[in-house]
Amino acid sequence: MLKLLWKIFVIRFYVLNAGFFLFSFILIFGVVYPPQLIVVHTSLIYGIIQSNLFTAVVLFLWLLYNLKCIFFSVRIITREENTILYNMQAISPARQWILLLICHVTLYLPIIIYSFFIIYLSRRQGYLLYSNGLIFFQLLMCALGVYTYYFYINFAWKEVAIFRIGLPVIKQFGFKIQLPYYLVYYTLCSRKIIFFILKLTGLFLLNSVLAGDNDQFNMREFILVFMIDILIHSLLVYYYVEFMEKMISFTRNLPITRLFRFSLFLLTYSLLLLPDLCFIIIKGFQLIPIYIILVFYGIAIAELLLFTSTLYISSMKMKRYLQLIFSIYLVISLLTLSGYYTCILLATLTLTLYLFNKQYYKYEVFM
Repeated sequence: MLKLLWKIFVIRFYVLNAGFFLFSFILIFGVVYPPQLIVVHTSLIYGIIQSNLFTAVVLFLWLLYNLKCIFFSVRIITREENTILYNMQAISPARQWILLLICHVTLYLPIIIYSFFIIYLSRRQGYLLYSNGLIFFQLLMCALGVYTYYFYINFAWKEVAIFRIGLPVIKQFGFKIQLPYYLVYYTLCSRKIIFFILKLTGLFLLNSVLAGDNDQFNMREFILVFMIDILIHSLLVYYYVEFMEKMISFTRNLPITRLFRFSLFLLTYSLLLLPDLCFIIIKGFQLIPIYIILVFYGIAIAELLLFTSTLYISSMKMKRYLQLIFSIYLVISLLTLSGYYTCILLATLTLTLYLFNKQYYKYEVFM
């Protein structure tokens, strides 16, 4: 089975991305004069260790590469010619996790190797907490990949059953889930692992800029890291729209206004970002005024709503969605650095409402 997985996942991944790796290798190592290669990269690593913003950017790039590996593997699993992979259900869950972990670590190996040097040098400099944080981050990345593969191999074909058995405590007391809380219930049932991994990653990034005192705090660094924290939640936004338009598509036939449908996402994102708000208030109340923190909370909700509205643009695919939200992230980040936070919040909400109102009934599901 390991040989089969190696051939289907690993070899195919590196063959198809040979050009990407060649370009990356030339960019990282080829442009540096060879005798100075070690000195340059050592200085670069020390710069990553000593700068919270640089660390956040590097972690974000690692997350993007991890998502690239995950999306590639999911496409492989869901292809008709690879249905033999569903036979892995006959293997014990522990053995499945080991096999899938070997495959994902091999795909993610370039990042693991480079992060090993960062961890080694950070420990030599005495940054033990920093190195432990990087190790924890890499464990989260590997767990996210393995869990996704395990889910698609074992449970993707019976997602409704998973949705029904989740949160048994609620059913034990006879509570009924109302429509406004469907997305919250879906998150805690079917996307709980991804939710916790993304949430821990986001809090780890925020802690990197809020852990210091007033003299070390930099508002520009906080803004850029905060925007990265919002961006990593875009994966859940994609799953939410997919859930609403595929799994419970019957709601389109209900006599519900577009404003109410919009409020479903608004409520979900308000609850989704609540841990981040509490964390920023606890860690940064002496660094950032409460009013500004609440405005940033509103900007985060508005940006996720804007991501949602873009998904309702006709013929929106995953690749195009990622390109568009990254462009939105860059624009809003640059505008936020100007300091006009309230204006940015109002402008984002206005654009979001306009797109959602215009595109919602034009949306068609493409299988």
